[in-house]
Amino acid sequence: MPSNVDIKARVEDLDEIRRLAAEVADGPPTLLQQTDTFFKAAKGRLKLREVNDSAELIAYNRPEVEGPRPSDFHVTPVADATALRKTLGLALDLVGTVEKERWLYTVGQTHIHCDRVKGLGDFMELEVLVCEGDTVEECVQIANDLMKRLKVDPSHVCTGAYLDMLIAKEENDTVQRE
Repeated sequence: MPSNVDIKARVEDLDEIRRLAAEVADGPPTLLQQTDTFFKAAKGRLKLREVNDSAELIAYNRPEVEGPRPSDFHVTPVADATALRKTLGLALDLVGTVEKERWLYTVGQTHIHCDRVKGLGDFMELEVLVCEGDTVEECVQIANDLMKRLKVDPSHVCTGAYLDMLIAKEENDTVQRE
């Protein structure tokens, strides 16, 4: 199963992060419109990702710890996202949906995501693919080095997925209304 090391941080100036990412990237960014629909899974997470005109089902496991963290994943291309979403919804509980605009940059074995997440704001995420012969520690170092080059404040590093942040925000908003 493929794996990567990822790290996510809230950013105050997404345009500046995009400018810095462009300076280190191997080429121009790709703009992705993504909708991730999460379903309750027996272990790990399961999401149907719809991006531009394609879709994929992604199962992944990762610890919810601060800083760079390893993640194992499996991706399956999906021909009919609407039908699969309906089928999964008949068998599994829907956990939530995350909508984002993502600028994707590539630097070697690393994807830099500059994300504008509906309901949450702006973030930067790094995904360092663990290639054959690499150690997780080497990939953590790559992530840490890129964080410095992108001038990301380490105190802005986030734990959890965007979905977790949206659920926490919704719960907090509900408590404040009561």
